Amino acid sequence: MKHLIRTVCLLVAPAILFVFSSCGETDIRIENWDWQLESVLDGEGRVVACSPSYTGMADTAVEVEVYASAREGVLTVSDHTGNKTYSGTYSLTDRAPDSILYAVDLDGQQGYAVCGAVTYHDKSQRMTLILKIGDYTCNFMQR
Repeated sequence: MKHLIRTVCLLVAPAILFVFSSCGETDIRIENWDWQLESVLDGEGRVVACSPSYTGMADTAVEVEVYASAREGVLTVSDHTGNKTYSGTYSLTDRAPDSILYAVDLDGQQGYAVCGAVTYHDKSQRMTLILKIGDYTCNFMQR
């Protein structure tokens, strides 16, 4: 009987450890999140637009409310401030353990997007989507 209990424990323990070790993993694909724009930087690195909650807002930055979502290869960016919607496609280009790179075509403009978990100075972690289109870099955070 002792031998049976010991054998069962030796077989079950690794399975339980595998299940618990997998619990902390996050699926970082762009499709798994809805996104809210935090800031837009121009080619010189200046913040030219940002969300109302953005703490580093420059005096010259325009306050905007912009959201993005990605489903089945279609990227949609909705500008609630300007009442416009932009649509395009995205496809996986490269994948690392903590980020994914996509090729993006948004309303005829080609660019790139990277999606991943970012750890901030206060040790908090949030999913982030960085979209580079033309001279602009758009920083989105998970909603």
